[in-house]
Amino acid sequence: MIPKKEKVLERARELYVQHCYRNGCPELANTNPECSELLESGFYQAALSSLMTSTEAKNEQWLKEAESVETSKFQFDAKEAMQTTCFVSGSRGVGKSDICMRIAEQLQNHGIIVIVFDLSCDWLKRSSTEQYFTVKPYSDLQIPEHSIIFDISQLTPNQAQQHVEHFCKKLFEFQVVNSAKRFYIVFEEAQIYFPLSALSSKNTQNTVRLLTVGRNLRFYVCSFAISRARF
Repeated sequence: MIPKKEKVLERARELYVQHCYRNGCPELANTNPECSELLESGFYQAALSSLMTSTEAKNEQWLKEAESVETSKFQFDAKEAMQTTCFVSGSRGVGKSDICMRIAEQLQNHGIIVIVFDLSCDWLKRSSTEQYFTVKPYSDLQIPEHSIIFDISQLTPNQAQQHVEHFCKKLFEFQVVNSAKRFYIVFEEAQIYFPLSALSSKNTQNTVRLLTVGRNLRFYVCSFAISRARF
């Protein structure tokens, strides 16, 4: 998470004041340098690095203490999630799965069928969603009656993309006929299903269709990926 500019400027000016005192120029510490000056002198970048390092350390500590962290007050607007899609982005180990699991849990409490495509097996171990199906290369995925985790950890990325694409086509066609049910689809490692060429590729046209116009048929989507993934 990148700190807000105001916070970075505040930290940059603190570093500037410390620099003035260390170098025997206390009279300069009372000045208020502009943002451009802080950028040119390197204090802005130093402040940004300092704040981001601090945030990463807090995330690491949170993960170490994850079992004792209270998540029941997790704030999430289910109504808003049903009006749009969600995208959770971040580097590895910052808690993307934890956020999505809480989202899935709350949506299931609203009667929505949550379908998760899980590459990591993390959902099998820690999610409150009990039903799961281990997908094989020859599997034919069926439309579920209840929330389910599709364990695709045994598939190659190409196989995973093909299975998801085929399932999205089937689900879309099912929902055209029977739109009474509501589905929420979770794509883990979204860069596999939505690569840079996804919008123009025939290999992902059904997955993209579900993402872009699925809301008209009561589909809602949550995807998450590492921050350096290309889209």
